[in-house]
Amino acid sequence: MPRKLPPHESVADKLPDWDGGGRILDVTLTYELHAEYPSQMVFKFIVNPINYPEYKDIAGDLIFGIAHDCTIVFKLDPAIKWRWSEQYFVLSAKKNYKKCYGDITIDEANNTFSMKAKWNKAEYPSEKTHKFNLNIDYWQGLDASNEPIWLPITIDPDVPNPKPGGPGFTATPPGSKIILSGSVAAE
Repeated sequence: MPRKLPPHESVADKLPDWDGGGRILDVTLTYELHAEYPSQMVFKFIVNPINYPEYKDIAGDLIFGIAHDCTIVFKLDPAIKWRWSEQYFVLSAKKNYKKCYGDITIDEANNTFSMKAKWNKAEYPSEKTHKFNLNIDYWQGLDASNEPIWLPITIDPDVPNPKPGGPGFTATPPGSKIILSGSVAAE
């Protein structure tokens, strides 16, 4: 099934005047269970800079810094049964970041996608962070006819990680079912 495009234009098809210089940010998405609420998942990035000596780590579970043009390669933790969404586009944003990000390439065989990032402080001088949604499918097991069941999940930077005030996701170990609890608000 072809992926749906995001409901808004957030990144460029082609990023002009980009000079990555071989710098790569290898970013793996993983999660761990929350220490205080063990039924909650806390999503995290593990960032490995490649050929990027100027890279400085930034504290935060789902944040990393860009100080030069580079390629960002997003991977999913292979120990977890999940994949990039097959129903929605892998990445979207609520703002237009076409002057800073583009050239998304999806490698389905390796469950990765990459995009070019242009360091462009002048374009967004008042913003210190650029927020993107990541869309994944979490494996739920097999149905009665032995077909895989996938739960679509959007990791949204506007939703706290984890959600304060109690469980948002109730999870069991990887490979088991995820049960959603709590309320869902329409936008």
